[in-house]
Amino acid sequence: MSTLSKPVFLKWLVIVLLLINAATLAYLYVGVGDKKKPAPSKRGRDFIEKELGLNAQQKIQHDSLHKIFSDKQQAIFGRIKVLKDSLYFNSNASNDSALVDRYTQQIGAELTTLEKESFYHFKKVRGICTPEQQVKLDTIISRINNMQRGPRKPQQQQQ
Repeated sequence: MSTLSKPVFLKWLVIVLLLINAATLAYLYVGVGDKKKPAPSKRGRDFIEKELGLNAQQKIQHDSLHKIFSDKQQAIFGRIKVLKDSLYFNSNASNDSALVDRYTQQIGAELTTLEKESFYHFKKVRGICTPEQQVKLDTIISRINNMQRGPRKPQQQQQ
């Protein structure tokens, strides 16, 4: 290449790259921003209502139950976060095993409370369902519980 055409080529290359970057940023800003997902709690509520085929009256009751449960759940998660922060920051400084035990027991108590609240919530949801919907709800809860167990280990073959 001649010395005169090299700078012209580089200028055009820079211009093309700038245009590509601008187009990418515009796509990310405009294209992705419109496709926001609903909050997880709303997705879960909507999923249950859709899967069970709740009627209008049941949806009103379910929304009320869900709001109460969601508020309790958020309060418990907040307390667990405070306890975990205290566990990691206070225990690292002192290396006190009694302190670690106290925090982990309190976290365990909060998790127990969360499990109880979940149980009672779904028991109330089951109470507003028809017998057919109850069977569907039981299946959904079973699937959720299986997902929370973690990955399954492959079964060993017996010889």
